[in-house]
Formats: sequence, C-alpha cells, structure tokens
Amino acid sequence: MKNILFAITIVLGLTQISQAQNSYPIDGKWTYEASLNTMYILDNGIRYTYYCVGSNCDSLYQTYQVGDTNAIPGTNPYAFENDTLTIDLHFGNELVTPVTFECEGDKARFVIPAYNMLRVGNNCSTTDIGDEEINHKKRELVKIIDLLGKETKGMKNKPLFYIYDDGTVEKRIIIGGPLGPNFDLF
Repeated sequence: MKNILFAITIVLGLTQISQAQNSYPIDGKWTYEASLNTMYILDNGIRYTYYCVGSNCDSLYQTYQVGDTNAIPGTNPYAFENDTLTIDLHFGNELVTPVTFECEGDKARFVIPAYNMLRVGNNCSTTDIGDEEINHKKRELVKIIDLLGKETKGMKNKPLFYIYDDGTVEKRIIIGGPLGPNFDLF
C-alpha cells in the first residue's frame, strides 16, 4: 500500500511540474510600443483587432470591449502556454513566438518578430521619449545575405535577408522576372 501511495505522489508531482505556468497573463488589450494605431484584445483564446485613426487612440481603446462592433470582422484563435504564444493567422499561417515580459507584465516582447507591445492604459515607460517624438529616420541598407550567410546582390526568386544600420533585418523574396527558356507550365 505504501508503494502505491508513493507512486501516486510521484506521478502527481511530475504532472504539476510539467504544467509550467506563464510568468504573466497575455489576456488583455495590447498596442504596439511605437505606434498606437492598432490594438489587439486577447481574451479567452480569441484575438480581436481594432484600428484607430484619431489622435487620442489610448483613451478610445480603453472604451472598447470584447465582442463590440468596433473590432474589424474576423478573429484569430490563440494559445498561450509556457510563455509561448501561438496565433492562428488562418490559411495555414501561424505566429509562434516566445514572449518575455517587463514592467510587471505590462510590456511584452515577441521574440521571433522582434517587437514589443504594451498593455493599454499602463504607466510603463519603455523609452525616454513619447510616441509623438519618435524620430522615424530613414534607415540605410548595410548588406544583403542569402540563407547561407553569404553576402549577395538582390536576386529574384531567392529568400534573402536585408540587414539595415538600425539593426533590423527584413526577410524578402522578390518574385518576378522572365520564366526562363526551360520553364514549362505543363
């Protein structure tokens, strides 16, 4: 009997260990750190999208609620487990990204696409400047590399990485050009 109780205790303990908790909840209202024209409400496994073209988007976003008519049509299912967010973008596309939190959970960094989002209505200051003061300087292209990391010139129909002086990287495939003499449609 002691052996059975011991085995049950170990199984229950392992089950609790394997069900790791998120460091902070992802449910809530979120906007991009540097731009307030888009807000997402993540609620109970559904993501709703809202846009704002006015001047006081933060106040407007605080009035929006899940299921109201202000959201754009269509929603995206999501799951948030072990600080990894998976959003079904439909048509076979998914966003899967680890999320790290700062500012007591009011700032979320989406690791894979490398951008930050802020909870609507928080007092988290992520920069020393306000959104209206952000300088959108023109960035300079440093180099273009292929999948193997070799520097190259822009080529059509090949995946390439464009690296800029501000540290951003764009993944591009430029589609076009002639089909070539050996290309058959049938």
